[in-house]
Amino acid sequence: MNTIITKEVDPKELPDQISLVWTVSDVKCVRPDLSREECREVLAVVERMHDATLGVTWDTLEDAAEELFPLDDATSRDIAEFKSPMDVWDFCDDFDGHDAAWAEWKKERTP
Repeated sequence: MNTIITKEVDPKELPDQISLVWTVSDVKCVRPDLSREECREVLAVVERMHDATLGVTWDTLEDAAEELFPLDDATSRDIAEFKSPMDVWDFCDDFDGHDAAWAEWKKERTP
């Protein structure tokens, strides 16, 4: 949940820099089919191609993942169906939990 800070802040107390961190778990949220190593490759490309005007977003991660690891139609449908009934964002801080949920979901649908 985003909160807008409305109170006055003393500029002397503010840091001289900020950093925003994206993780393999974030990549896994948009592409549950990728391995940890593949998620790392996506992060490396996003960092290398970073445009400060646009920033990094969920779309940036998804686009980089698609460029590196194109989806076939079946996997694309699987991901859409996997994301649909559950709140995948619950797993975004937990790569292994998300990975396990994806594996279990796939197992249940494998004849």
